[in-house]
Amino acid sequence: MGQNLGVLLNHPLTGLAVSLGSLWLQNLSSPKDKVIGEQLLLQTLKNSTMNFNTNDLKTIMPSQGSYIDKMNELQDTIAALEKALDRKGQESFKKVKREFDSQLKKNFKIETYFMGSPGRGVKIPGEYKTSAKSAAAENGIDRENYFNFAFVGHTNNGKSSLINAIFGLNKNDEGAAPVDILECTHDIKYYTHASMPNVRFYDIPGAGTMTHRSENYYEDKALCGFDCLIVLVQQALGQEDIAFAQAALRYDQKVVFVRSKCDVDFHLRHESGNILRHIPSPEEVHQHLENLRHHFSLELERHAPELSSIECFFVSANSLRAIMRFEPVDMLFEEKQFLEYLYQQSKSARGMY
Repeated sequence: MGQNLGVLLNHPLTGLAVSLGSLWLQNLSSPKDKVIGEQLLLQTLKNSTMNFNTNDLKTIMPSQGSYIDKMNELQDTIAALEKALDRKGQESFKKVKREFDSQLKKNFKIETYFMGSPGRGVKIPGEYKTSAKSAAAENGIDRENYFNFAFVGHTNNGKSSLINAIFGLNKNDEGAAPVDILECTHDIKYYTHASMPNVRFYDIPGAGTMTHRSENYYEDKALCGFDCLIVLVQQALGQEDIAFAQAALRYDQKVVFVRSKCDVDFHLRHESGNILRHIPSPEEVHQHLENLRHHFSLELERHAPELSSIECFFVSANSLRAIMRFEPVDMLFEEKQFLEYLYQQSKSARGMY
């Protein structure tokens, strides 16, 4: 699959749907089924509301160039192509087709929401409105005209990388948030992208360093004025993470935990440190997610049981970036669920349900 996101898409989240098809193709056993599988996905895209042109389709699947050139003349239908697959392939395609169509419908709702103007601000409890307005003005946060999401957490735990991934950017791309082993973010700063001009992702300076103390961190940065607070957690739940979430609950703030770098866990299992002997199967990824969720639940129960109602998503910035760039995805964690949750929380924060 290609990388030209700007040319390829009318809808920036379509990669979430196509990634489902990409993973399905990887699991087809025979070369013949893989060819038919690509043609099935092409016909599914053609029949969708995405309005791909011929060049766009060739960018997605360059090995199908001659087929794409003839697609308008071909009488191939999804039903006819399905019959050419073996029984197992037919059954798996029906499932991925349902997931694909469902994801496209979700994408349309999300993109329609974020491409428009908010229309109303984030709801803030009355006793906090004055202080929140003052802090928002000091930090340049426009709650009325933009959807604002704050990525917070301890320094060097992947906030900037995750923001870049949502926009399909590498760290050296123009407009990317700086990523380094040292503390890069000293001032509150937002990032936006042409595909989502009304959405601002704020990389909030890391707490727990000499530059940024944890005390009063939440109030100083006007975090209660954001559509949702995204708390990046590490393998062990830290005191700063707990403090952010507790403050959010006090302010009736929408908040979510995110544990990134899930793909790195697989690399660390091998002595080489950076080369996998094989790509983990979907079953192995699922089991890993179950283990992570169980461990995180135990951490909450041990250190902050009052936060157990807060959702936690386990993601990989590398997987999310690949999805947004239409590149092959080796491992899919909870990236699409995370993005869908931000949409739901934003609507709730602004009273738009």
